Amino acid sequence: MVDFDGEYGQEYEQQIKKLIPTYDQLFDMCYAFLKTTLEDSARLLVVGVGGGKELSAFGPPNPKWTFTGVDPSGQMLEIAKKRAESLGFEDRVSLYKGIVEELVDAEPFDAATCLLVLHFIPDDGSKLSILKGIAKRLKPEAPLILACMVGEHGSPEHSRQMAALSKHRELVGLSPEIIGCGMKRMGATPIVPESRVLDLLQTAGFGNVLTFYGSYLLRGWVATKM
Repeated sequence: MVDFDGEYGQEYEQQIKKLIPTYDQLFDMCYAFLKTTLEDSARLLVVGVGGGKELSAFGPPNPKWTFTGVDPSGQMLEIAKKRAESLGFEDRVSLYKGIVEELVDAEPFDAATCLLVLHFIPDDGSKLSILKGIAKRLKPEAPLILACMVGEHGSPEHSRQMAALSKHRELVGLSPEIIGCGMKRMGATPIVPESRVLDLLQTAGFGNVLTFYGSYLLRGWVATKM
């Protein structure tokens, strides 16, 4: 559906800011929640570390934070590695190719992020598996910050959101070809309604779920490992 090891991954950082309104603001808001919870020294788990946006957003102002990033795409991990090197704190970053359920780490993490990942995962037990994998690796009462697309394909609400998002992309200057490809990908994405995401979080062992972000189909939550 989306090849992060191909051309899409190479152009991801340039395209995503136009494809997702308030993309940068999402990370600013996530950072604010992390700063209300974490100490000066903290270990963060970044699920779907992608091109390393979390590293550049959270790392420089926190010299005692360390990051463990997990991603199945080798190309995206290489981009994240180069980003950490360019910022001068590669010694605080560990990157692993694969999925979080495979991550072996003896010490639990102080917080985790899973941003713009869950909507790519089928709801055949895999969405729950990734959330359980995160919960298993967190300290009790540690926060998870989660953001993904939600909705029900074919519903009137979903159709209205898709139409508005398509128009937004036109207004910011994206070509009809890019808009068409992007909307086609979204139409094949295994999104679920927000209520389903909340059920999955609870089943995986999270509570105190707070919605803090919304942008068309995207929603963001902060939850606590119970």
